[in-house]
Order: sequence, then C-alpha cells, then structure tokens
Amino acid sequence: MKSLNKVLDEIKLSEIVEIRNKLMASPNSLRLESGEPDFPVHDNIKIAMIRALMKEYTKYTHSSGIPELRQEVYNKCVNENRISLDSKENVIITDGGVGSMSYSLHAIINAGEKEEVITHNPTWTPTIQMIRQSGAIPVLAPLDSERGFALDPGEIEDRITRKTKAIILNSPHNPTGSVFSKGDLEEVVEIADKNGLYLLSDEAYEHITYDVEHISPGSLSNYENIISLFTFSKSFNMTGLRLGYIATKNQEVMTNLRKVVLYHCNGINSATQHGGVAALRDAEVKKDFDHIVAEYRKRRDILVEGINSSKHFECQSPEGAFYLFPKIKETELSDIEVARKLLDSNPPLGSIQGSAFGSCGGGYIRLAYSTATKDVEMAAEILSRLRLD
Repeated sequence: MKSLNKVLDEIKLSEIVEIRNKLMASPNSLRLESGEPDFPVHDNIKIAMIRALMKEYTKYTHSSGIPELRQEVYNKCVNENRISLDSKENVIITDGGVGSMSYSLHAIINAGEKEEVITHNPTWTPTIQMIRQSGAIPVLAPLDSERGFALDPGEIEDRITRKTKAIILNSPHNPTGSVFSKGDLEEVVEIADKNGLYLLSDEAYEHITYDVEHISPGSLSNYENIISLFTFSKSFNMTGLRLGYIATKNQEVMTNLRKVVLYHCNGINSATQHGGVAALRDAEVKKDFDHIVAEYRKRRDILVEGINSSKHFECQSPEGAFYLFPKIKETELSDIEVARKLLDSNPPLGSIQGSAFGSCGGGYIRLAYSTATKDVEMAAEILSRLRLD
C-alpha cells in the first residue's frame, strides 16, 4: 500500500478540542477552556442572511468574495485599521481566521525547501501546525514574560537565517491576552522589511481591547509584504459561520491567494457573506459590540480577583482578547496536572495547560472568560479556594 502524506505525521490534533470534548460530556461543566464568545450573533446580521436566502443568493459566488463584502472590508481596513490599500482588489474573503492563516502560508511557502517561519512562544496552537502543513519549519521566539508577555523584537531578529521566509504576529494575543505596543511592532516591521520577509499579522481579537488601542502592523509602513489576517468570529460572534478575510498590497501574493482559495474552497457561502456586509455596515451591530467588550472587561476583573486571591496562581490583568494566563505557584504539579485537577473539580472547570501553546507556556494555564458571567464567577470561587498541596 502506498504511503500517505508524511507531512501530516508531524501534525498533532488539537489538545484544546480533546479537552472540550470531555467537558461537553459533562452538562454542568464550566467551559473556560474554549475561546468562543457566548454572545449571540446580532439579529441584524441574521436578518441580512435570511434576506439573502429569500432572494435566492444561494448560488456560486466570485471565489474571492462578493464585491459588496470586499468593498466593505476594504473601507474598514483603510478607515479603521489605517492600512494602506489601493482598492478592494487588495482583499480576499476566506472561511474564518484559520482559512486566512492557512491560505496565506500556502501562498508564500515553497514546500520541500525547508523554509522557516518565525512566530512567538507561547502561540495559538494551530499556528505551528499550519506552518508545518504548508511545508515550512516553525521557529519559536519567546515573548517577554517580565513585561506581561510583550513582543520582543530582538528575540525574533536573533532567529533569522537564510532559510527564514516569514514572521507571524498575533495581537491581541492568544493565549496571554497581551497587546503588542506600537514601538515593538514598528521594530518587527522594520526587521521584516530589512530582511525581505513576509509579515503575517493575525488580528482576530482586534476589537477586544481594554484601555489600549489595537494597532495593525499594516498601518505602520507601506512595506508591501505585510499580510493582514482578520475574522468575523470574535468581533461579531460568528464563529460557526466561518467568515474571515486577508488584506495585502502585494499583488503577487494576492494572485497566489486567489489560486489557493479557488482550489481549496472555491468561495465562501453566499448568505454568510451578506451577513458580513451587515456586520460591517450596521451601526447597531457596533453599538452592541461596545456593550459586549464592557461585559468581557467585567468578567476579566472578576476572574483576575479570584485568581490572585488563590494560593496557587498569580495573574496580571491583560489588555486584550478574552484570556487569562495565570502562573502556577507553590506546587510541584505540572501545568498538565493542574489542568487535570481542575477538570476533576466540582463542577468540572475547563482550562488549557500553558505548555500546549509552546515551551514558554509551561507552568501556566489558559482560562477563557468568553463564557457566561455566572460561570466566570463560579470559576473564580473554585480557583480562589483551590488547594494543590
């Protein structure tokens, strides 16, 4: 029998999904392991999708996205993110943030040439697997834990070799909730430019920040090799609707992206794209999301207080996303063992061991406060009285 794709031998299934499946079997569990908003999709987005269906927008669309959505995305990227783009031809629609990342890597990586892609440590777990799946080698640069897991441009520059093809950044950051500063981002953009590297910017949590401004690297330079990646999943609670987009001025990259998207999914479903148009146009949707961010802030503060009153954890208050990354203390248990202990609590409390996100995550756990406030309050109580001796 002929062998299968050997690249996939190096790729792991998500540890987060395995934990999620276990918690789903327990009806009373506290679901702080999963970074999925508990808020519903806004009614105006749903209505736009229903209207699209009733108008028979159920046929094939342009594989790069319907013109109305690409225009709205272009307007948003230019006016809100301040990214220098020429037209909607600099935009392509994808099936969520995973699609944006995966397609971008496949557009730039020469499989089989052992090219390297630098990203930070810790990092969102699928990033490493998608780098490997594209045929590249992941190279991990530590974040600065002493500065709240801040971006460290020097660590990135030190890892550049003749094989380096790209740098991937993610801010606001999953799993730590850190928001990278303008100065640090400017340094990395300059490093990418100086070395002729592609810079992929994962901005999935762009709208979830607290008292700081989200900055798109694409707004800091006219460097054409910046590829900005976005999703509707976190900003508009559209996780299951699978809608995202990529913006770049590099027309050769965009040509490759059109090919990759065409032969991977041949376009995103039409009704969801019309929902995306409503999400970006509708003032009521934005007003509602301002309320959602305020609720996330409330949940963050509740959970930070519970964690910092615990004997076994300490945690800084992050500036973005909806994750906490508390450090484990005063126990000989590993982060994996601590996460298992929390699963055995009553009710079961879901978390993810920090080492799942890279070696620099060892000794931490990740908690997502994107679940109901009452569950966050209960989780804070469990954590405050937890004993691991």
